[in-house]
Amino acid sequence: MINIAIIEDNEREYGRLAECIDKYLTTEEKSFTKSWFKSAEVFLENYSAKYDLVFMDIELPGMDGLRACKKLRVFDSEIPIIFVTNMAQYASKGYSVDALDFIVKPITYDNFALATKRALEKIQRTRTCYVTIRTQEGFYKLNVAEIKYVEVFNHNCVYHTEGNTIRTYGALKDIEQTLLDVGFFKCSRCYLINLRHVTELKDLTVVVGNEELSVSRLRRKEFLAAIANYFGGGSN
Repeated sequence: MINIAIIEDNEREYGRLAECIDKYLTTEEKSFTKSWFKSAEVFLENYSAKYDLVFMDIELPGMDGLRACKKLRVFDSEIPIIFVTNMAQYASKGYSVDALDFIVKPITYDNFALATKRALEKIQRTRTCYVTIRTQEGFYKLNVAEIKYVEVFNHNCVYHTEGNTIRTYGALKDIEQTLLDVGFFKCSRCYLINLRHVTELKDLTVVVGNEELSVSRLRRKEFLAAIANYFGGGSN
């Protein structure tokens, strides 16, 4: 599934871009979704790690596309950005935010297809699973492979990563299914652990990285099966 964000204030221009997306990705037999944002501010306020590709108009009311992408790059340095602009001279400024390509309006299908082909190739090379965490300080986009475990207490979720600890308000159920689908296991009411970081299993404890966490007695048998499946050729 390719999830695409389109930031374009002009409905006609959006329609042309959406038409090209539908034609190209259908031809390539790709499943996809499109999300349309009429302003950069609304896009950033609703940003999620689910997006794989951004088409960004440069000339937007309020915050322009370049400023928006500078903000986007603070918490997402990898997502491919394709600028769409009326003025070719603006496109060169895209290098300052590591834009992948640009399309000059009026959009032609051939130019669109060339830029999008490059974007899909990059997505294929770098694709992994991310989650977006909102805190009082702003956004964090985390590669789930870097999360060692998630701890829950008093309506707080604490993400313990390889280099950081990030605290946010919320319930484990808000993120649980996403992580369970990519190699995590809920070993107790308090801990959701990343199986790739498990280094030792004792009686009712598990070592994740260099930390020892408790395992529920009721979940121990299921946990042993999950460990055996993961390291025996299941998820990777």
